Amino acid sequence: MEAPANRFDFLTDDDVSLSGILDCLPYPFLVAKMRNGLFYNLYVNPRFQEEMGYNCKEIPTLQDWFQRAYPEPSYRAQVMLDWDNLSNTAAAAGGDQVSMQALIHTKNFGNQWYEIKNTINKDFHLVAFLNIDRAVSRQNEMERANANKGKILSILSHDLRSTIANLHSLSSLMLKHRLSPDEFKENLKALNMQALRIIDFFENLLTWTKSNFNKVNVNPSEIDLKNLIGKILTIYESPIHLKGISVRMQIKHGEKLQSERGILEIVIRNLISNAIKFTHDQGRIMVKSVQKNNTVTISVEDTGTGMDAEMIAAVLNNTNAPAFGTRNEKGLGIGLTLCRELLTKIGGDLKIESTLGMGTKISIVLPTKAKP
Repeated sequence: MEAPANRFDFLTDDDVSLSGILDCLPYPFLVAKMRNGLFYNLYVNPRFQEEMGYNCKEIPTLQDWFQRAYPEPSYRAQVMLDWDNLSNTAAAAGGDQVSMQALIHTKNFGNQWYEIKNTINKDFHLVAFLNIDRAVSRQNEMERANANKGKILSILSHDLRSTIANLHSLSSLMLKHRLSPDEFKENLKALNMQALRIIDFFENLLTWTKSNFNKVNVNPSEIDLKNLIGKILTIYESPIHLKGISVRMQIKHGEKLQSERGILEIVIRNLISNAIKFTHDQGRIMVKSVQKNNTVTISVEDTGTGMDAEMIAAVLNNTNAPAFGTRNEKGLGIGLTLCRELLTKIGGDLKIESTLGMGTKISIVLPTKAKP
């Protein structure tokens, strides 16, 4: 008679008795025994097979279990190192209990967080798994919410406050002093730029907040790309004119794609706003699109201050600080981070090519038809 797939044939009578006890446990359990220099998985209880999806014939050794449970090599190496360190510490203290939390890839339910408790000696491993995925998710959500609140308060108390203070100073100057027509015109332009910056602040901040609390709706529709970008450029006519920037658009008439208009507009607005901010007076900006196969690449290229590899990495890793433009324009420091987060919701990607002092090209790659 063939042995059940949840255990090997070389179990002793005592092992079989133990397996009968473990069958009644309400959480996954694994038993491994040293044999010929390797730890073989002697037994997994029914709960283990239900949650993890594996039997002993699929994971004959502990090494096989680690390969299945932690498929990403670097994470697997870290987990194994942590286990060794915990085991050595427990052994040095005369104990035989090891406990840690890890993200396990299950066959049936994908990645799940578990509290893993291991009772060890030189011949046996008795390993219990307690699913804590909901608790960890709630904790992560609380930490993210607190971080979001801190970020919002920081933006409101520093960046936005300073921008409004500048706006107040300019308007006070215009009210209290007699200005020549040229001086009045220049101050009015400055007021216009400050007002536009506040609009960008609020739109980015509100969208970023919604995104971090999973409230951004995605409703794809057909978008005329040239029409959309043309309207965005009209919003920035004043700062473009003030800095004497030459803007060219290379987009075919009638070029369309299916995507979420609101998200795409926010992303392109951020890219164009950044290009204007970091481009010197009399500089150039090129906005173009290229369709290939089932994707469209929209790029915004400028002749501005540019970035080195370290600065690009900081942007992509969300560790960059807010930067000042060529006319001391300040941003929120969440613009490109927000763009990357939003693009993931519509199947898009963001790429940065830049040389310090030479300019920057930022591209977004999107499917021409939105995926369900």
